[in-house]
Amino acid sequence: MMSVLQTQLGIAYHLAGEYDKSKEDFEKSIPINARLLDEEPENFLYMGGAVVTFTEYSKLLTSLGQKEDAKEYAAKADELKEMITKIYGFDEFVKKDEEPEK
Repeated sequence: MMSVLQTQLGIAYHLAGEYDKSKEDFEKSIPINARLLDEEPENFLYMGGAVVTFTEYSKLLTSLGQKEDAKEYAAKADELKEMITKIYGFDEFVKKDEEPEK
């Protein structure tokens, strides 16, 4: 699971403020995630891994001031979240906009 390792390194470097190293690791992880999803588009683990990668890369791009690119990756993550909900019938990844009832 090289993509998981690259994503985790990207997250760690981002949190440490080492944005260039973070971007480098995410840019290694993204094509691996894409290849895995091409091979098995409904694989839950691959879909979930890609959601994490795209979401965290979006956060990095926001930190770098690349807001349009960040929106693109956030949208990719949201699309995968919706697919997970549709395929697997649950919404663990989907946040509700409404307040919980008390």
